[in-house]
Amino acid sequence: MIQSQEPSTRRRRLIVVGAAVAVLATAGVVVALLRSAPDLPRYDAHPVRAAPAAPQPVDIVIGEELFTTDGRRITLPTGAVLADRVPAGWIVRTYRGVDGGGLWLIAGDTVRELVADAADAADAVVAPDGRSVAFRQGNWITVAAVTGDGLAVRHRTRVDGTDLAQGRRGVILHGWVGDTLLLSHVNPSHAADDGDGLWDPATGDYDGTPQPFAALHGSDHVLLGTVQRDGRACLVAVRGSASKPTLGPPACGIDVMAHFEHAVSPDGRYVLGLGSGAGAPMRLYDVARGVPVADLPARQAEPVWLTADTVLTRAGDGQALLRVSTADPGHPVRIPLPEPAAGRWSLVARHGVPV
Repeated sequence: MIQSQEPSTRRRRLIVVGAAVAVLATAGVVVALLRSAPDLPRYDAHPVRAAPAAPQPVDIVIGEELFTTDGRRITLPTGAVLADRVPAGWIVRTYRGVDGGGLWLIAGDTVRELVADAADAADAVVAPDGRSVAFRQGNWITVAAVTGDGLAVRHRTRVDGTDLAQGRRGVILHGWVGDTLLLSHVNPSHAADDGDGLWDPATGDYDGTPQPFAALHGSDHVLLGTVQRDGRACLVAVRGSASKPTLGPPACGIDVMAHFEHAVSPDGRYVLGLGSGAGAPMRLYDVARGVPVADLPARQAEPVWLTADTVLTRAGDGQALLRVSTADPGHPVRIPLPEPAAGRWSLVARHGVPV
């Protein structure tokens, strides 16, 4: 039988009950760590289908094909929607409607399914160094190492409250802060149960934050979250430490909607995102000064930073890239796509792989 205990501070540690199971309950979050969780099923690798193509400034997914910086055109698994470049290759996320999604790995000349039943492929988050990934399957969160041969499970944690029939969504994975994960627990039927915090998979420690209600992926050890200050949404830097998460000073002159995965520049100085008002443009902000730098003829899409000074995003007509320099953001450079895009396409973020 699993029992839980409620320590008096917001910082919690998983409490061992018996030899195999530990439980944590805090700020509406209930997680149980199964210390002897079985490994994931191992799927066979298959030859990847690829053809030569013109090299691109960044890897691009168009339909179910990947156009790469080294001049390849790779056929992706059916239902591919997003990809991430990692040292081992590419992690590809697929979506199958009500059946959820999956994760795949393209490494060298092979493609291998990693997870066949991820609850939501878009909910998977790759670590900044590209050597770990966290994802959700039903009421389980798994953290696994990424190698050229697939995944090796490091930690697996059960999270209560994912029964959609009862209006609970359970935990949302926002991203990594160093070696910890920023999580949100959402219960639409009882907002008082909502909470946010940093969870360390290795130790089970969970540190509550003053509830940033959204997050933008930043550099290796920082995320930007949004918090309410005097009725305004303000951006704050969320950093992990050995003792507790820390929040930087709020920047309240930024009305960007915080939902783009890679909107923050590597040095945390700039953020590119969609304004929160109706018909708002894509806008580049200086986070330190809390002011807009430039409005861009761009379309709502995940941006990708090549360097701390250069970002790529999607042109307003959806048929080209825009390369924006922070030194001259008023004059973005238009770069044609490798082929016309009739439907969805996306840029591929890089994790632990230099440009």
